[in-house]
Amino acid sequence: MSFRGRAQLGETHPDTLASKNNLASVLEAQGRSEEAEALQRKELESCRARLGETHPETLTSMSNLAMLLEDQGRNEEAEALARQALEGRRAKLGETHPDTLASMQSLSSILQEKGSYEEAEQLLRQTVKARRSKLGETHEDTLMSMHSLAIVLEEQERYEEAVALLHQTLEGRRRLSLQRGVEWGRR
Repeated sequence: MSFRGRAQLGETHPDTLASKNNLASVLEAQGRSEEAEALQRKELESCRARLGETHPETLTSMSNLAMLLEDQGRNEEAEALARQALEGRRAKLGETHPDTLASMQSLSSILQEKGSYEEAEQLLRQTVKARRSKLGETHEDTLMSMHSLAIVLEEQERYEEAVALLHQTLEGRRRLSLQRGVEWGRR
């Protein structure tokens, strides 16, 4: 959002808040973690004040801050925020909404980093099941969750299960690639 747009809409307009959220993501991608965190925290405070604790934009901001903190290795704080975002999304959007499933995926990543493999596995199994049902076996998000689950199984030394799931993931990616090739050929 341009400075002019921010001036017209105001600092706490939902579009301004969403733009700040996006800017924080860009700063993080550029390796400017301190700036990204400061902006993300300020944006989250503004969302909470303007939109409320359970507004989807607030929950997105919370989830993004959790991921930023995970990237910095601050897993305890990241986990608390990720759990709060997940519970808010479950209550507001439902168990199988794409944003809820994204929160489940994010929390499982944090739990995996902490070595909480059983809980990460449980979340990922739920995520894979829901994504298969809603998106299909060869959707990118389904395949990402399947791959994450395979890694968690491998971390628990459940190699046969992990390898079987990785084979399924590989086959899904192959089919997705073929499907995309056909789509590109039609253009």
